[in-house]
Amino acid sequence: MNNRENGGLRMMAARFVGAVRLRNEPRCGRAAPDELALSLTPMMARYKALVRWKVAKYLSMGRVRAVSCPVCGSATEVANADTRFSVVRCTSCGHATASRTPHDEELQALYDGLVYWHKDKGHGGIESFTEGNWDAWLAPRLDSIYRLAGFVDTPPKQVLEVGCSEGRLLYELRLRGHDVFGYECNAQIAALGSHAFSIPIAGEGFAASKVAGRWFDLVLAYHTLEHVGDVVAMVRDMASVMKPEAKMVIELPIETVYDNPDHVHFFTHQSIRLLLGRVFLTVDLFPHGFIDAHGTQIDSAFAIASGPRN
Repeated sequence: MNNRENGGLRMMAARFVGAVRLRNEPRCGRAAPDELALSLTPMMARYKALVRWKVAKYLSMGRVRAVSCPVCGSATEVANADTRFSVVRCTSCGHATASRTPHDEELQALYDGLVYWHKDKGHGGIESFTEGNWDAWLAPRLDSIYRLAGFVDTPPKQVLEVGCSEGRLLYELRLRGHDVFGYECNAQIAALGSHAFSIPIAGEGFAASKVAGRWFDLVLAYHTLEHVGDVVAMVRDMASVMKPEAKMVIELPIETVYDNPDHVHFFTHQSIRLLLGRVFLTVDLFPHGFIDAHGTQIDSAFAIASGPRN
């Protein structure tokens, strides 16, 4: 296992042995549940998934199956990768992806529980729902919505965020008068965030059929699409619940070194344009980047998409 995986497993073991519990933290006039322990079930599911992925990668060494690029359909070649998946890279648009699409159950095990939330938010210097550098985390997201996408607060809008985590961004938009709704596959974090911020968050993966008859003015997905199996199907599903004049705002990391063990896809600027261009008439891309809490430069891009194709 690579250092990230070893560190993650050590953290999980420490949290379980020490019976780590989320502190009772007041937020927005409400208190989080007193004793919300990280359960053994998601930890064991994650551990089993890690072992299964490692064995599958070992058995496939030297015989990775050639697959077409999921974004542009071009041929791929085997890429050097230090992650849980065997990775192939498109010879045309540069998009890299796991050579085998993970099952939904595998992804659920990977992203479930408090351990993953702490690891994910730790990059931004965030320690809990109330502690950490939340203002710096929110600022670029709000800028992408209001300045880049031209979003306005009046009249109030219908807002959907896919992969909303604890819902902090949706809470900010609700304070500005909007009707918000989120989807988060980490069921434990969805429940905690929904309680703490008093906003509706479904603790499951998003599908358009789950919001049948509801239409949104703004659809958001920040650092989400790199974690899904069928990225094209996900974008199409998200677009299908947008109003004709709605906009989609996404942010994706730009990666040329494939060492993040939690990513299924590794995007380039070109692959983002091609992916969204398959679904939308208009796509605008804005390079972005930041220094995380560990001093690492993280390159990303905001994309604003509108005009869903029929």
